[in-house]
Amino acid sequence: MTTPKPTNPLDSIKEDPALDEVSMTARQFEDGTSAAVRTLGRNHGLEVVFAGDQAKTNGQRVMLPSQPEGKLMTKRQVQVGRGYADHETLHNLMTDFAKAGPKLAKFKADGKMLLERMCQGVEDMRIEHGGGKLYPGMPASLNDTTGYSAKYFLDGAYRKDPSVSSEFKRIGPVAVTWAARQKMGYDSPFIEAALSTLTPEMRATVDKWADAVL
Repeated sequence: MTTPKPTNPLDSIKEDPALDEVSMTARQFEDGTSAAVRTLGRNHGLEVVFAGDQAKTNGQRVMLPSQPEGKLMTKRQVQVGRGYADHETLHNLMTDFAKAGPKLAKFKADGKMLLERMCQGVEDMRIEHGGGKLYPGMPASLNDTTGYSAKYFLDGAYRKDPSVSSEFKRIGPVAVTWAARQKMGYDSPFIEAALSTLTPEMRATVDKWADAVL
């Protein structure tokens, strides 16, 4: 007898269709985001680069995903993009790259991938928890980005292989960030939908980690 495939909670969530309406051009988004990052980061000389497809920073430069010239961005894309920019700005304000960078690199070189991912997740939650205190309006954009990443997980990794939610080494680090963000008040329905795919035992473990992180 074939075991029925788990239902995907993503399929029951209805979104506002206005999120897919055009909001602004890519140039307008990049110009406004660059100014916001420099202002919030308290460094008007901070280099903000739009290149590649990842959001990251090294404490001296913020790199955000690039957009094709002339592209029209939807409200959803703008919201998610601003959340990524806010997150990387908080790293510039609060992360000690001189100490954290070499440690993470050593964990990776030693093959301690789970430890590296957990440390990155803990640092992400530390800066967002602090960012919510510094800038009370910032959690709204971070919520949009977290919801997007949870939705991406449900529509990608989980839909392809539901067993991903049953192994801590595969889902634990990111699930801890979902749980911690939910405890911080992020209320995107996609966060709870992603957490609902965990086994009861895994959910309990993740919640304990989230409490410890905060």
